[in-house]
Amino acid sequence: MKTAQAGEFAAFTFNNETVKNQVAAMNDIYNTNIKLLYLGFTDDPQKDIKATQEKLKAAGADDVYSEMTRQAKEWKASLKK
Repeated sequence: MKTAQAGEFAAFTFNNETVKNQVAAMNDIYNTNIKLLYLGFTDDPQKDIKATQEKLKAAGADDVYSEMTRQAKEWKASLKK
C-alpha cells in the first residue's frame, strides 16, 4: 500500500505582491466566466473558452505565470544551498 506524499513544491508559497493587480483581475474572470463554463452555462463552449482565455491573457496571466515560475525556480535553488 502506498502512502500519500507531498509534491516537490508543497512548501512553496507564491508572493503575488508584484502582480497583485493581475491576480485580482484574473480572480474576477474566474468568479464570472470560468464558473459559468464549469457549470455548462454556455451555448458555444469553444467560443466562450477562447474568449475567457483572451480575457485572462489581457488581464496579465502571462505576467503572473512568469513571476510564479521565477519565484518557484529561486525557491527550489535555495533548497540546494
